[in-house]
Amino acid sequence: MEIDIQQSRLATVSSLASTLADQLLTEGLASGAFCPEKGDALEKASLLLEECDHPIPDIVADALAQYRQDDLVDTDTAEAEPSAAEDGRSTGRAKGAFFRLIRSVRPAAFA
Repeated sequence: MEIDIQQSRLATVSSLASTLADQLLTEGLASGAFCPEKGDALEKASLLLEECDHPIPDIVADALAQYRQDDLVDTDTAEAEPSAAEDGRSTGRAKGAFFRLIRSVRPAAFA
């Protein structure tokens, strides 16, 4: 019974993450920039799904790749122009980098 509830909740997280990924990609295409709060939320959702061995939807993986690519471009721009780092996005970059670090170290901890 408890496993069914957990699977149902993970399915809901997966569905919400897909919807969020769609919004992130749509807004990114429309405005040329991604919302850091939505990107961070998507990273957290994908980390939760990964930790629970639940499949991550393709659209979520695609949106995260786009978001991270945009994040890398913004980081390069911020290094070139110090004033650009003060646009409020720097905290989003730090969080994203933290979750990427955790994700890269996690598999080694369980090997």
